[in-house]
Amino acid sequence: MEGIAGIVRGEQTNAGEPLYEEGRKLYTQEINAAVRGAKAAGATEIVVMDHHGAGKGYSFNSLIPDELDVDCVYVVQENWTEYTAFLEQGVDGALFIGMHAMAGTENGVLNHTVSGPDYQNLWFNDTLVGETGINAALCGTWNCPVLLVTGDTAACREGTALLGDGLTTVEVKQGTGVRSARLLPPKRAWELVEAGAKQALSKLDAVAPYDPGKPCEIRAEFKWTGPAEKLRRRAGVEILGPRTRHSVLWASAGRSAETAARAERVGLLDAETTEELSRRSELILSICPPHAALDVARSVAGFDGLFVDANAVSPATARQIAAEFEGFVDAGIVGPPPREAGSTRIYLSGRDAETVAGLFAGTALEPRVISEEPGAASALKMTYAAWTKGTAAMLLAIRALARSEQVEAALLEEWQISLPELPERSAVAARSAERKGWRWIAEMEEIASTFASADLPDGFHRAAAEVFRRAEAS
Repeated sequence: MEGIAGIVRGEQTNAGEPLYEEGRKLYTQEINAAVRGAKAAGATEIVVMDHHGAGKGYSFNSLIPDELDVDCVYVVQENWTEYTAFLEQGVDGALFIGMHAMAGTENGVLNHTVSGPDYQNLWFNDTLVGETGINAALCGTWNCPVLLVTGDTAACREGTALLGDGLTTVEVKQGTGVRSARLLPPKRAWELVEAGAKQALSKLDAVAPYDPGKPCEIRAEFKWTGPAEKLRRRAGVEILGPRTRHSVLWASAGRSAETAARAERVGLLDAETTEELSRRSELILSICPPHAALDVARSVAGFDGLFVDANAVSPATARQIAAEFEGFVDAGIVGPPPREAGSTRIYLSGRDAETVAGLFAGTALEPRVISEEPGAASALKMTYAAWTKGTAAMLLAIRALARSEQVEAALLEEWQISLPELPERSAVAARSAERKGWRWIAEMEEIASTFASADLPDGFHRAAAEVFRRAEAS
């Protein structure tokens, strides 16, 4: 709405303001001009979408219904970009009427992105976009090209830079500031918009549907901390700082359909290959079965960002991985999947550990920096798991021995009397080993090598690895 001829002040676009009714009339008549142009070009079905959030009951509902051209249908929606059925059914071309420039554009009349009070910048991958880009990407999802952009000089220039020289533009005003402009009289502007719509629809292949790239990382910088805070626990979102967020990528190559389904369910974006993931990322977080940790690290050799290894590996293995990267943080996760605050911690060590801790601050995964030396976090993980999973292996082995000697029932009865927690603990250990024991084999071997490097007996955890190996085979 801000790019409509005759509109230069926010009061013309905000519901409840005295000038808003004037803005609605100008808006409706300029839309009508575009409808007339589309009809002249031969359009047989014209759908008008109001994308202006005026506030109160007028958000996406600013058009004056009884003044709209009778040869269109129009949509009122609750939320921006909510209604996509017509795009899904197939649209030949989109006409963007009354567009404004993105936030921070010099001489862009009423320039902003999405929400003036909240958003500073928005990127699709490395491309800075405004609302023209956002709406063009929505249309492009269903292979619909944007053929026309009308608005002030800055908005038209922004549209051409993004969509190419084939785009038809109509400048209805030239901004001289945020709330000032040199304007065409509305009736003259409507003539130009009508002609522009007819011209734009005369060549439907003049502009390719906009594709920001696949995968597409969306990064937003806000003007204050509130909007980022609301997104903090949303799946697939990473907080870069108090005012910035971006998406999280994963690589599907070689992964199962079940893994892909889980990634999609939590909103991760598929980079397909580790090479593409490495190219697009600033930080890589590696969490995999311990036996694969070195291979995963080597698969992104040459990555120049920050590599965080959060695998259950020995300090020696962690340092070996660290040698592959300029930026490296050693990490160890203790606790169940972090679904609620206070349940799970990620211990961090290394020169950039505080940077990584900042990324997790305020999330369900509590960061704890314990050293500037890589290997310390892995050492803590090894000593912790030496007890938790090591004793699980011992319980499995004890019950297997009792079964072999045909005294398991008597043992369980004695445990119930003298050590009442052990029957359930051993049952939990058996269930866990059945599902995840294959992952613990290498972890026990890493723990054993950690003991050996400290000149301590390593046989117990090598035996634990064998217990889990046998549990996997049974």
